Amino acid sequence: MKHNFSMKTQYYTATSLDGYIATEDNSLEWLFPLGNVNDTSYPTFITEVGALAMGSSTYEWMLRHAQTVTAETGSPWPYTQPTWISGPVDPNFSRCVVDQKGHAVGAWTLPG
Repeated sequence: MKHNFSMKTQYYTATSLDGYIATEDNSLEWLFPLGNVNDTSYPTFITEVGALAMGSSTYEWMLRHAQTVTAETGSPWPYTQPTWISGPVDPNFSRCVVDQKGHAVGAWTLPG
């Protein structure tokens, strides 16, 4: 029996003109004054996403700024998809998977 499964990987990000996602202090607050996210293609895009991959700096910033994220998105963790968190190439860094509320539900450390 032949199965035709279609899968794609997409990269969707907001970056500054100099190519950065966050400021030097890993802040994402520069994104919020740019307008209402509902006036962009993002809401349609995110509904078609099955899983997310996120850097640890973004994840940690969202956790530290839950009130700001809630004010802008309506939720401290605005994703329903499973999310894989990755970080710097460091044998002591544990990667993790977070649930629909942004809570770590699994973790692993790369062999080093």
